Amino acid sequence: MSDIKLYYFSHFGRGEICRLVLAASGVQWEDIRFTAEQWRTKYKKGLAGTTKLETARVEEIVQLEQEFFNNYLVKVLFEKDHARKVELLDKLKKEDIPRYFNHFEKLLEDNGTGYFVGHQLTLADIAVYDAVVNHVQTVLHVHDADHEQYPEVLALCDKVEANPNIQKYLEQQRD
Repeated sequence: MSDIKLYYFSHFGRGEICRLVLAASGVQWEDIRFTAEQWRTKYKKGLAGTTKLETARVEEIVQLEQEFFNNYLVKVLFEKDHARKVELLDKLKKEDIPRYFNHFEKLLEDNGTGYFVGHQLTLADIAVYDAVVNHVQTVLHVHDADHEQYPEVLALCDKVEANPNIQKYLEQQRD
């Protein structure tokens, strides 16, 4: 029995690179694969919406957050040249954050519940929270005052942190 467990679908997808790295490293690990039906009933726990339309909306927002993260945040985080990094961070603050955050703001306003989809927390909310709090604010030091024109996004972050399970997790991380 290994301490490392990888839970992912039976097909390749994004989990395959993890499987290959673990295999190449020679460490002991457990490969736990499941079907799409098992994912819906056992692992998702309602975080993907309650209907097919809500699930599609959650996936759309998660992909938008991933685009923001991969195309913009990563470039700033891993730029080695200091002058170029300053230039990219300035562009991120002036162009990229406003473009994405305005879109996130509109999606939240359109739903009218404080969440991106439906009336409860979904993966979309958690993904955007992670991008805002753990990357934009903590790593890049772009704080609330720098994007106070996004009250719906900031309120969403407060709602995510108020979730009892997330609250418990965050408290454990601070210890």
